[in-house]
Amino acid sequence: MRLGWVVAAAGIAVAGACWRGLAAGSVSPAGRAALGVAALAVGLWASELLPMPLTAILAMLLLSITGAARPLEAAFVGFSSPILFFLLGSAAIGIAAEQTLLADRLAGWLLDRSRGSGRLVLRDLLLSMPLQALIVPSAISRNAVLVPIYQRVLTQLGHPARLGAAVMLTLGVLGPIASSTLLTGGTSPVAASQALGGFTWISWFVAVGPPYYVLLAAGGLVVWVVARPESVVTRDETLAVTVPSGVRRAEWTVAVVSAATSLLWVMDGITHWQPAIPALLALVVLLIPGIGVMSWGTFATRAPWGICIVLAWAVSLGGALSRTGAAAWMARGLFGHFALPGSAPLRALMVFLVTAVITLAIPNRAAAITLCIPLATAFAASGSLSRVAAGLVVMIAVDAEAIYPAQTAANLLAFDTGYFNGGQLARFNLITLTAAAAVAAFVALPWWSLVGLPGGP
Repeated sequence: MRLGWVVAAAGIAVAGACWRGLAAGSVSPAGRAALGVAALAVGLWASELLPMPLTAILAMLLLSITGAARPLEAAFVGFSSPILFFLLGSAAIGIAAEQTLLADRLAGWLLDRSRGSGRLVLRDLLLSMPLQALIVPSAISRNAVLVPIYQRVLTQLGHPARLGAAVMLTLGVLGPIASSTLLTGGTSPVAASQALGGFTWISWFVAVGPPYYVLLAAGGLVVWVVARPESVVTRDETLAVTVPSGVRRAEWTVAVVSAATSLLWVMDGITHWQPAIPALLALVVLLIPGIGVMSWGTFATRAPWGICIVLAWAVSLGGALSRTGAAAWMARGLFGHFALPGSAPLRALMVFLVTAVITLAIPNRAAAITLCIPLATAFAASGSLSRVAAGLVVMIAVDAEAIYPAQTAANLLAFDTGYFNGGQLARFNLITLTAAAAVAAFVALPWWSLVGLPGGP
């Protein structure tokens, strides 16, 4: 608790310095106001003194009060973001799977495979992550379904603390990394490929897949060593839910809707639909009387409204930082403090470090990537590190960072289960960030030299 107050006080102090003009003096008043709100929110989240949605509401109000976002609608613009509706649609599939007992059926299958071993549960999850990303590219959508299923598994195993932390950290931190191996895997690959240009689905997978799979393997090893999942767990039969022997119509409905939604996501190159559209179509189908499997009241009581509020704040803050020039000022200042090293690995490490610092203040991956790629390419491309390689290092840094839960929606879904806290997440992510920096400099660069990159040497 004392550490929490210290962290919160640090956030308040930095915010006050920005608001009074004692810090970031060359930035516009609106930019300083946005930086101050960001510092305050990060400090409160890291301290865990307030619930995350409450901090998000306070921060959005402060965006308007301090002048970082005017008029008031600009401070709450995040509520119009498609990602919120994408999350609600994806969550509907997971809620429907619970309501129809499909989640329990899948949980029972996982329990039978575990044979009373927590390590087998974690092993199967880690090994299946690449296949999961191919079937359902979006990490948010996967976690909307998988988090409730694994909650069922962990409940019937008696809530083992270390196994629960390992499973949820894997879903929250490593899941999005698995998604970015695919061009259709989420906001990170889409933003990076648009900024860099020249990539097809295949060329993206060839360039990004091997380094990311090395990072996944390293992350799996880290979660295994850090969390130390229980080797023996006892299945509590009193908590088991009896499911019918045959798959019922409602379960088939959820399975078909989930498969159709995933297919539409993969076909975005043909439909040109944003990911929110298939997700909302799934929500509508699952709620239509006579066709769907649940009522609006059931969905409303289970929907992740708190997570939506936090994500809305992240979008609003990212827009305020970009619009006021505060984000660009911070990025230029950080890159400008480093001399340009000669070797490509050292340049890659510099790009990674600066991007990781910037991403702390911009809890929106697409915004962080869009901002950092031009600055990173300008910093590194005059020497031995190509423009495209520098841009991909930016994406690796952004993808690997989840120091606090609000940085990704997929991580928020896992964090909301309560199996790990903010301190555990930060410690785990500091290790995985270090591993990601090593992968970027010493695995990705040699691989890109071997296979070549679009627009690169």
